[in-house]
Amino acid sequence: MKRRILMLTWLTTAGWLAAAAPLRLGIYENPPLTFLQQSAPSGFIVDVIRDFSLRRGYELRFVVAPFHELFAKLKRDEVDIIAPIAFNEERSRFLRYNSESILTDWSSVIISEGADYKLLGDLKDRRLGVVRGDHYAQLFAQDLERQGIPCRFSEYDGFVQVVAAVAAGRIDAGFIGRFSLQHIMGSLPRSPGIKVMPGSYYHEPLFFGINPNKAPLVGELDGYLRAARRDSRGRLNQAYEQWFGQNFFQKRVIFLTRHLRWILPAVLGIIFLFFAFNLILRRKVRRSVDEINRQKSYFENLFRNIPLAIVILDEDYRVLDINHEFQALFGFSLEEIQGRDLIDLINTDETLAQAYAIRRQARLGERAYADVRRRRKDGEWLDMHLIASPIVVAGKVLGILGIYLDITERKRMEEEIIKAKNIESVGVLAGGIAHDFNNMLTGILGNISLARGMVGDERARGILERAEKAARKASGLTQQLLTFSKGGFPVKKVVHLPDLVRDALDLVISGSNVRAELRVAAGLPACEVDVTQVVQVIHNLLINAREAMPAGGFVDVAVSRHRQLRADGLMPPGEYVVLAVRDGGPGIPAGDQQRIFVPYFTTKKTGSGLGLAIAYSIVHKHSGYIKVESEEGQGATFTVYLPASSKSVVETAPPAETASRRARVLLMDDEEIVREVFAEMLRDTAYGVDLAADSQEAMEKFQAARDLGAPYDLIFLDLTGPGDIGGVKVLEKIRLLDPLVRAVAISGYSASEVSVRPGHFHFNDFLAKPFQQDELLEAIARNLS
Repeated sequence: MKRRILMLTWLTTAGWLAAAAPLRLGIYENPPLTFLQQSAPSGFIVDVIRDFSLRRGYELRFVVAPFHELFAKLKRDEVDIIAPIAFNEERSRFLRYNSESILTDWSSVIISEGADYKLLGDLKDRRLGVVRGDHYAQLFAQDLERQGIPCRFSEYDGFVQVVAAVAAGRIDAGFIGRFSLQHIMGSLPRSPGIKVMPGSYYHEPLFFGINPNKAPLVGELDGYLRAARRDSRGRLNQAYEQWFGQNFFQKRVIFLTRHLRWILPAVLGIIFLFFAFNLILRRKVRRSVDEINRQKSYFENLFRNIPLAIVILDEDYRVLDINHEFQALFGFSLEEIQGRDLIDLINTDETLAQAYAIRRQARLGERAYADVRRRRKDGEWLDMHLIASPIVVAGKVLGILGIYLDITERKRMEEEIIKAKNIESVGVLAGGIAHDFNNMLTGILGNISLARGMVGDERARGILERAEKAARKASGLTQQLLTFSKGGFPVKKVVHLPDLVRDALDLVISGSNVRAELRVAAGLPACEVDVTQVVQVIHNLLINAREAMPAGGFVDVAVSRHRQLRADGLMPPGEYVVLAVRDGGPGIPAGDQQRIFVPYFTTKKTGSGLGLAIAYSIVHKHSGYIKVESEEGQGATFTVYLPASSKSVVETAPPAETASRRARVLLMDDEEIVREVFAEMLRDTAYGVDLAADSQEAMEKFQAARDLGAPYDLIFLDLTGPGDIGGVKVLEKIRLLDPLVRAVAISGYSASEVSVRPGHFHFNDFLAKPFQQDELLEAIARNLS
């Protein structure tokens, strides 16, 4: 029988619950009236509505949102009741109020303990904190305005923030309800250092705000409140005692007064026991709460401040949250993109297919990795490394965690490395042929020069001059190729860069259909550069600008200074002199901008593809940097950064006179044509010449000359030779015999390290191949003077 009764009762209760109508309560964080906890909402209002729903047969549901957002939800019929809420005429236009107030609260003005405000007039021009959307705070502001007390108001999301701001001194006063203040003061481990300003009390009756579509709830709630107040043991009074304690203490004081004699000893004993127990328990709870808050704060700060751009998407791929790095990287605020599809915001038609593929992979529960290009809010493109990780709960994918790492700079540096590698590969080829080619040019130029001096026929002399000019052009081509070589060290001198630019403009732009303007900033420092190489860079850039405008146009050339504050992987910190050449041509396509510095890449039918590659190599060997900026149809700007020098420009001394005294000269070179033209150049001079084909022969002749008492006044040593030790090693051995010997290094690698610092290798001078008779005589005179 009992089993049947229980079964019937269970079925009746289940049917009643299944048929219960829903009641949606809109609540916000307002302790102790409402607490928004992770497990379930609680507080005085929650307990009252829960009891009302149980009595009236409603299925209670909670709608949680900030106070000012609940009104919008009520208008959209997503909320039936908002509680607690104060009455005003504006709100009554879109909601109904019940007649019976839930409770009566009042608000006060709080100030810091050190403040001495006694009257409302003392708050004039002070900063006051209020809760956003608080009706009574608006009435308080109007009251102050009527009294002629202007104040500056700061809005906060809750009373806790108002109390904290007053205690920290960020604002002068705050407006807060007594229940909230009582709860905040009681929940803090120590006093926050605030007090209530005397006489600042504002009466606040609070009601239920009801959706007009649920008008019958008005009468039901009023009837419930009237009946519940009469029931001293009912849930309404119990909730009031639980959360506010007023009736609790009143009733217990009466009881204790009547039974004080026998209750007092028992109470004292119980108090002692519970005091000890509560002390231990509170310590444990406080430690647990502190640890939870610490971990919560730690992970929130980690998410917000980690130097990775992070976005959290829900299961519909809409943005839930982003961190500070994501905002800084993409330029969107959380308010702009929350609830929107991320793919539509940072992609274009070119990247959509890849974005959808990554999303599908994450949706299947797999972590996806990819290098991608994404678009900022301002339209700028960024190279990113993306990690899309599924958020899995109980085996179901509930969202996606996207992590973006900006690799734009890394990509740029990789492209710079590729350019350098391409140029280095050309350098291997250039360095391999330069020496032999210059040896042959030495013989060609030397013999042509000698022949031109011997021929009297003007026509023959003209033919020889044209041949000499062609050979010199071939020599210039070799020097350009040597720019790529690892051994192509610049021979530097201190100059003013604008002087080189002016000369180049006169040579390249004059006589063309292109106009140019040079702008030079004041106070420019000097540069220490290889003049020949840097002039070649300037020529190449100006020629490139001129050829970009075949129908004519304008070239803007500017020389300025730049200070690099920190290393960025491309330029070390320091002062730089900057050359910028901007043309008005059609611009460079984006796909070609990273290839224009690659050797032999050209878009011109007659171009060699070496001009910009040579410029890149020269600037790089000067510890500088060159870049291009261009948009199609907007022209192109090439910018060169060269390290500034603190040295002063020194005028070049005139060449020394050719020596007329007799002297003995020794040449070591493995090329027979070089030895022959060397001897021929000095045939009719006061110099005696001996020749050696390798290091062993040179050592033997040097020793023999010393033994005869007629040592060499000057020796010329070729730096390289097949299967030989080379000029540097030979000089080391010779200096063991004669530490004061004067030596000149010669080489087809005219831009070698010895050419830059011959003294470092114990040479007195350097002579580059190919050379002519006047250059040889000048070198001899310079080292014998």
